[in-house]
Order: sequence, then structure tokens, then C-alpha cells
Amino acid sequence: MCRTVRRRKMADDEGTDVDVTHDVFLIHANEPSEDKEFALNKLKPLLKEQGLKVLTDDEEFQGGQVVLDNIARAVRRCRKSVIVLTKHSNESPWCSLELLLALEKSHRHNVMSLVVLRKGHSVEERLVSSYL
Repeated sequence: MCRTVRRRKMADDEGTDVDVTHDVFLIHANEPSEDKEFALNKLKPLLKEQGLKVLTDDEEFQGGQVVLDNIARAVRRCRKSVIVLTKHSNESPWCSLELLLALEKSHRHNVMSLVVLRKGHSVEERLVSSYL
């Protein structure tokens, strides 16, 4: 008796590097508002000043789609993921998921595709494009 084993499709099973449309996926906590404001109003403009195309959840996620699919698509579409590490991002299940998907991508492609920035520790000085 031959049994067919069906593999569950993972959210990031589709796509290749050809799908890359952005340089950076910016991972940040949305609460408290100062974490979100720091990421979107301070860090994102700094990245753009470096000539980088930045993808954020507030602009790019498609309504009506499963959140996991939106996150996986964002990680896949960007060369690098940058996580803004704060107390609140450490406690966020969404940030943890985005972080894990970025690390999995690094493992799958054998290239580090994650940059970790700690808020309040000279983030601006660390944006030297050697990391990105």
C-alpha cells in the first residue's frame, strides 16, 4: 500500500531572489507609538537618504490577505530585513515572527539578510552602508 505524503505549503515557499523589489524590510513594534514613530519618521528617512528602497508594514501589506503571507512576502521581497530592537519589539509576537522568517531566509540563502539595530544606541551612526 503506497501512501502519498502531502507536504504543507509554507508561507514563504513561493518566490526566488527574482522577486526582490526593495532593499530593506523595516521590522519594528507598533506599540508604544514612540517605537513606531522612531522607525517610520526617523529611521526610514535615514535609510532612504542612503538611497535604499524601504518596505514597511503600514504601506505595503495587502488588506484582506493573511498576515503571515504579507510578512513572508515582505521578507522575500527585500534584500535585507532591519529590526529595531526595543523592549516592545522583544515582546511582540509579530516582530518575533518577522525576525524568524528573516533568519530562515539567511539560512536558506547562506547569506546574512538580517540587521539588528538597538534603539537608543547611536542607530544613526550604525547606518553606514557596510551593513546594508
